Amino acid sequence: MKPLFKRSFLVFLIVVFSSPAFSKPVAILPADKTATLGEVIAIDGSSSFDEEGNNLTYSWSLDISPQNFNSQIDNPTNSSISFTADTAGFYLIRLIVNNGTENSYPAYMVIRVKGN
Repeated sequence: MKPLFKRSFLVFLIVVFSSPAFSKPVAILPADKTATLGEVIAIDGSSSFDEEGNNLTYSWSLDISPQNFNSQIDNPTNSSISFTADTAGFYLIRLIVNNGTENSYPAYMVIRVKGN
């Protein structure tokens, strides 16, 4: 009986999965919350992380606030911030972290402050 093929071939397929050399850090905020007028609101962003373990820097901003809001975000470059909700309404907080190379995508948190 004749062989079907004159030569035998062995083929290996090697697939390598790897992460990009520099992946973006990830900004993480707690769930949205409701607060009362005059309350000091503390927000912790320390769950944010970088896959390569690089140290993070933090950049917080208040993107939307009620018209008569007069307070300031305390320590907007720390991992946690606070501010006094001196006006009823909706607040949109944004956090971006940086790993020394890249910024994260923004993380957002909505705070609803109820009046008295």
